[in-house]
Amino acid sequence: MPVTEVSHGASRADAVQLVVRNARIHTGDVQRPSASAVAIANGRIVRVGGDEEVAPLIVEGTRVIDALGRRIVPGLNDSHRHVIRDGRERVLRSRSSPGSDDQTVKIRAT
Repeated sequence: MPVTEVSHGASRADAVQLVVRNARIHTGDVQRPSASAVAIANGRIVRVGGDEEVAPLIVEGTRVIDALGRRIVPGLNDSHRHVIRDGRERVLRSRSSPGSDDQTVKIRAT
């Protein structure tokens, strides 16, 4: 994926750090379900639209990624565990594995 640093335009304190363009972006907005560019500043999406709508936000130092027409879908990064279920499964596995109390009793009885 081509990535460039843009060296035109005036730098600003609120400058956009990243622009992805030439993409197929799923917006999740019923009124405008797709777009071709997204601009990100300070870790937040500041504009979604066509390449021509986002282009004016590109300043010196903006990282620009040409998505080459690839699909972009918002992500949900969820990191969690199901502790109760994991514990129950661990107990059930330990009961049926060799060396557990049940197995020891059966071996001694024979």
